[in-house]
Amino acid sequence: MRSNKIIQVCAISIAITTLSAGCNKKEQANTETAKNNEIINIDMGAEVATLDPQLVEDLQATRVANDLFEGLVTLNQSNDPIPGLARSWDISKDGKTYMFHLRDNLKFSDGTPITAQDFVNSWQRLVNPKTGSPYTYIAASVVNADAISNGKLAVTTLGIKAMDNKTIVVNLDYPDHDFLAKCTLPALSVTPSKTIAKYGQQWISPENIVTSGAYKLKDHVINGHLTEIKNPYYYDADNVKIPIVKFYPLVDANTSIDKFKSGGLEMTWTIPVDQFKTVSQTYKDEVVVVPLEGMVYYNFNMLRPEFKDIRIRKALSLAVNRVSLTQDVLGTGVVPLYSPVTPTVEAGKYASVAYSWMNDPRSKQIEMAKELYKAAGYGPGHELNITITYFTDDEQKKVALAIGSMWSSVLGVKVNIQNQDWKTFLQTRHKGDYQVSFGRWYADYNGLSTYTHLYLCNAPENDEKYCNPEYDKYINIAKNTANATKQQELNTKALNSALNDYETIPLYQLVVKRMINPTVRGYTPLTNHLDVVQSKWMHY
Repeated sequence: MRSNKIIQVCAISIAITTLSAGCNKKEQANTETAKNNEIINIDMGAEVATLDPQLVEDLQATRVANDLFEGLVTLNQSNDPIPGLARSWDISKDGKTYMFHLRDNLKFSDGTPITAQDFVNSWQRLVNPKTGSPYTYIAASVVNADAISNGKLAVTTLGIKAMDNKTIVVNLDYPDHDFLAKCTLPALSVTPSKTIAKYGQQWISPENIVTSGAYKLKDHVINGHLTEIKNPYYYDADNVKIPIVKFYPLVDANTSIDKFKSGGLEMTWTIPVDQFKTVSQTYKDEVVVVPLEGMVYYNFNMLRPEFKDIRIRKALSLAVNRVSLTQDVLGTGVVPLYSPVTPTVEAGKYASVAYSWMNDPRSKQIEMAKELYKAAGYGPGHELNITITYFTDDEQKKVALAIGSMWSSVLGVKVNIQNQDWKTFLQTRHKGDYQVSFGRWYADYNGLSTYTHLYLCNAPENDEKYCNPEYDKYINIAKNTANATKQQELNTKALNSALNDYETIPLYQLVVKRMINPTVRGYTPLTNHLDVVQSKWMHY
């Protein structure tokens, strides 16, 4: 899934530690259950929007879904695809046919068999437009997937077949070099079609849910906690060492840190900006910081009349001082971003795609921004009014306040900021009920297409409603091009097309930063640049 050649994205001033380090004695009281190796307590940062793996799109739900569900392929801790529910697979010479061979005696958490047909049903459900999955693009290379998603063909025409109870054949429209990596995502995991048919949307409630992963759901108190217990029918249950996983949706990262210090958590979701320096110095053995394949950006709502003018979009992007934002405001090791994709994806193949002005003196950037703003008809007495919408998060509050201040001081823009809880925020984005919105994308795999779908016309994740037919044309030609050099050329043309449209404001590339109790073993985050975490790896 990811090459180990990923570029180090930042120079981090603290020691990046492994989990084999000795335990810091400061405030290391653990809960009694944790001492007995029965439970691990984990902050998941916010309440999950859904536990339906075909509807999951946020980080919190993905983290839990990786425990509850599994697909044909899974990941190791270096982000490489390895056998999951499939013990092996064969790939045709032309790269367009995959034959998967399931493990023996696979079962759902209720003890019923998992068969090849269950995978067929699950994948058909993913691309069925009635499901409304935001991740249909993951299956785009499968024969007829796009036509089915657009309501033009029946789901039964999808290019996946059960040859017998243990053999699955998938036919692709074109050789998809990222296909195995895509198969590791929750969207392509196996789900219980009979349970879904019986309970409808309520199939994911604790009393109904049936899972296929290492854990099953015990209880879920909204905004309280979510408890998983070991799935005894999981094929590798003997190697799942921690029987109980308890997640807490702690929106306030400061509360999470306090709970960790008092022994109520073994793992935090993040480290708040205000405490990062102090915590990283005081708890050196507990703090882990890892370069991440992901990015933060601001979306323009391209349906709003004020953003139809590219001069406004470019002026607002130029007015953001990314160096000050990353170093002075945040100071957590994140680095400025000047492109619609990270410069590290696919070992830096697309690092040349960046704004031509990125290395210009700050004074020149400001001058350009002011000229564009004035040329678009704005100035004293006719100021642009903008509301920045973000989800409730201390770090993003700092970012919104800083960017609002930059827009105000450089251009005279009148800025308001509003925060929303995570679920409401997702709905706001999907409905397009915003002007400028926080955006964040964590790569699902180490391939360019994990980013490029964000900017395709009518793509489910394209909440800004950006549409450039030239961009779509180059991306679609590239994916059907076998020659790697030619494919890279076409992708670069597409990216430059989007770049020159100023369809988003790229802000910075991310890092993972969290506290982990050194008594937790088995989890090795330093090679996990996609931050795909599974509780089954962990033990005391």
